[in-house]
Amino acid sequence: MKKTIALLLSVLLILTVMIPMISVSAVDGCACGNTPVIYIKGRTVIYKDTENLEAGKAEKEVSGGKDAVIETTVNISKAFAGAMITDNWDNYCDVLYEEIMPIYDQYALNDDGEIGNKSGINPEWSIESILKRAYEGGKERHIAEKDNIFMYEFQYDMRLDPLVNAVNLRKLVEAVKEITGHKKVDILGRCEGGVIENAYFSLYGWDDIESAVIYNSIACGTEVADACFSGEIFVDSTSLNRFAYEFLGMSPILDLLLSVVDASEYAGMLGNLTDFIQKVYNKVAPNLMPRLIRDIFGKCPGWYSLISPDYYEKCKNFILGDNADGKYDKLIEKIDNYNYNHKVNARSIVEKMAADGVHVYLITKYNYQMYPVIENRSLLGDSTVSLYKQTYEGATCSEIGKTLGEDYLATADKKFVSPDKMIDASTGVLPEHTWFVRNMSHEMYPDSFNPYLLRLMRSEVYADGNTFEDIPQWLLYSKTSDTFTGINEDNAPSADENRPSNNPLQMLKDFIKRFINFIKYLFEKITSK
Repeated sequence: MKKTIALLLSVLLILTVMIPMISVSAVDGCACGNTPVIYIKGRTVIYKDTENLEAGKAEKEVSGGKDAVIETTVNISKAFAGAMITDNWDNYCDVLYEEIMPIYDQYALNDDGEIGNKSGINPEWSIESILKRAYEGGKERHIAEKDNIFMYEFQYDMRLDPLVNAVNLRKLVEAVKEITGHKKVDILGRCEGGVIENAYFSLYGWDDIESAVIYNSIACGTEVADACFSGEIFVDSTSLNRFAYEFLGMSPILDLLLSVVDASEYAGMLGNLTDFIQKVYNKVAPNLMPRLIRDIFGKCPGWYSLISPDYYEKCKNFILGDNADGKYDKLIEKIDNYNYNHKVNARSIVEKMAADGVHVYLITKYNYQMYPVIENRSLLGDSTVSLYKQTYEGATCSEIGKTLGEDYLATADKKFVSPDKMIDASTGVLPEHTWFVRNMSHEMYPDSFNPYLLRLMRSEVYADGNTFEDIPQWLLYSKTSDTFTGINEDNAPSADENRPSNNPLQMLKDFIKRFINFIKYLFEKITSK
């Protein structure tokens, strides 16, 4: 009996020691202290032939080079001249369709929204290749490259149903957990990556997510997709001038062109031109836009995920029509499912994640002119998606170049008002955990910002705008120096800073300076040969 009792006590002692060890092992099998990061990129290049990537270039460039481009220009010009004379725009629409389609036909999918040819993303970014690289790197690479946010990079075919891409993302999440021994991962998605994040969370939940960064997401849609898929294009000279001011000033040649645009707007010539373009568009849109968009992007389920929920039915009907013959039934089933069962829940998903203890951070961008072809082009945003959409249909914003106004600011909670008085974050989702970066456009993802992202994801506490002194909630990005500076009431730029000048004397000074730089540029080009 004594031996039996002694044996039982020995077993009990062993279990007393082992159970905590087993428990710790079950929580996390890696002691490196750095949760692995899965990085979901935005839009990915689509190739016409994944077995011959060179064929993925625009068809005109592949088949005819400059001669083909010249031929296209001549064909379009002839058709346009004929339409102007006869006021019959049908032939012009046909010519535009025939000339534009071959340039973008690598995007087209079958009527059911599936790939029916060899088009797709680079094979090295297939889920099989991604998983192979992850397993080959093993746990050692995870430990050695702990600060490399691109180590577990997920690329995908954006044309496909977001839920299909979420299934592949799940495979990567499971593989990374197995390889590293971590039971949870951090997840970072930018642009369209926010759509994939939303699809993943909606399908699988967030039990295996420690922190999530949602980087200028379009999970709630984007205004430019609404405009293109509904055919509601509006051209405006003022916003076009602002757009040119922000994006053309990248070389001496473009700087000089910018002065021409400035002068044209001031003289009213640009307005006359945009009015003319609008009239032409109104004539050709009903004939051209539905078939052109449908046969390029309109059979791609993924592209419908970029449409705002309140525009969805309008866009679907404009592109796919009444579908009386049922040829798009399977496609519509896919896009309806994502829109009505997943996209509409995007904001509530983010809120529930945070409530369940996931550290969810939003990174937003603003102060760039929205594309000057959308009706609500004065919205504050990053050129592609408004700040309202980036904050999950939430933050209250001024128009670009303006403030919220004294009456609004008098009653607003100053804690959530931006120092430049353009944003009230309180109405956005997770206002205390959202960062606002001024002067960073949609396409800008500087590597210099990556250390900030890592520190947020790896923060032991759920960080807010006051947690890190060098990562305040309101940031100003300088493209020239590639640096980020905190914005406060003392250094806040004015709302209309970096806007085109309406002062003729200033415009003349700018033109002279740009012309001199242009001459210097030409001289350097000539003397360098």
